[in-house]
Amino acid sequence: MPSSLRDWFEPLLETADLTCVGVNGRLLIDCGEQAVVVDFQQRKVYPWNNEEWEYRFQVDPALIESSIIRHVEDWVNDLFLSCRFKAERKGPYNEYIYIFFKGLTPERIQYIEGYYAEQTPEHQFWESNGYRIQRRCPHLKADLTRFGKIEDGILTCTMHGWQFELATGKCLTSDDRKLFTQRLDKDGKPTGEEQQQEWVKPP
Repeated sequence: MPSSLRDWFEPLLETADLTCVGVNGRLLIDCGEQAVVVDFQQRKVYPWNNEEWEYRFQVDPALIESSIIRHVEDWVNDLFLSCRFKAERKGPYNEYIYIFFKGLTPERIQYIEGYYAEQTPEHQFWESNGYRIQRRCPHLKADLTRFGKIEDGILTCTMHGWQFELATGKCLTSDDRKLFTQRLDKDGKPTGEEQQQEWVKPP
């Protein structure tokens, strides 16, 4: 069980910057002899060796094994709402824990991270190839600093293959989406007509 959860969760934790900051602690999944730690600080999953924890779920190991076998993407609606577990915490309720377990695929965790990023303006943009660019893909909020690839003036979101023209922000994959871009001068200041683009918060 520990190795299966490690192989599943660690790639998600690696891209879940805001979720990991929000949890900022260790979660013990207590299945008796097969207790596992999900460490949001170190972004690691490992067998429990009596480390201190901030959150604990006590769950029948058969239920965890079933979730692994079925690769359940949303443990909140599949496992937690069934009330077949016990929860304990040291400190206040932390919604980041439960929301993480609603997003157990790369696509879902990126959507969640995108939602958090939109609540904090400093996370909305990044700069590359002489442009200031909307950080989250207009399609499903993938983090373009991780999944964006720029070649010949075209940005491709490698999560789902959507493409955008940097000079105009035009989406080459769909007519109803646009990427916010601004051309920057050598001092990093916006220049040209791109300054007239209006930033619209994604729905």
